[in-house]
Amino acid sequence: RLLTKASREAMQQEQPTKDGKPSGYCLGLRPLPSDGGLLHYHGGAQSRVSTVLLLSHTPPAAVAVMCNLEGIKALPLAQQLLAMARRAADGR
Repeated sequence: RLLTKASREAMQQEQPTKDGKPSGYCLGLRPLPSDGGLLHYHGGAQSRVSTVLLLSHTPPAAVAVMCNLEGIKALPLAQQLLAMARRAADGR
């Protein structure tokens, strides 16, 4: 394992702003509410590349999308792939 359970949990806790308001950011991850429970993701882009890592906690799963095109919305694609994987795991 690369991280302890405590480190992983700290990465998934939304960090408040200096005045105590929600920031929408965790430590390297962003929370993403969904019908299947809370997800976390980290996305990035640079010239001619778009990426996202989407993490599901219940059930545990991860989807990584890497495209050699810039301007691609990788997060919706990762969400669709996660939904497909969940349906396959459920036998649907």
